Amino acid sequence: MSVRTSRDATARNFIVFGLILAVASAGPYLWGVSYAGNFRNAMAAGLGSLVGRRDSTYDVAIMAMQFGPFGFFSRTHFIRIVLVLKYR
Repeated sequence: MSVRTSRDATARNFIVFGLILAVASAGPYLWGVSYAGNFRNAMAAGLGSLVGRRDSTYDVAIMAMQFGPFGFFSRTHFIRIVLVLKYR
């Protein structure tokens, strides 16, 4: 019976961990969408690149948009792989 209890606790821990990862991944993604989607920021970055000045904040916002959800999904796949290897 203790094996069942430990599996239930492990399942609850992974659910909590997954929710924390979802929030941690969604935060940068939503910030990136908000920052890069702002017309003023996009124009400043575009005009700055024409004169040779990179807007690093805009670049980070684009990366957060591109890799935010990917980071979340890659972490959850990593957890699944660890679970399969541990409990096979």
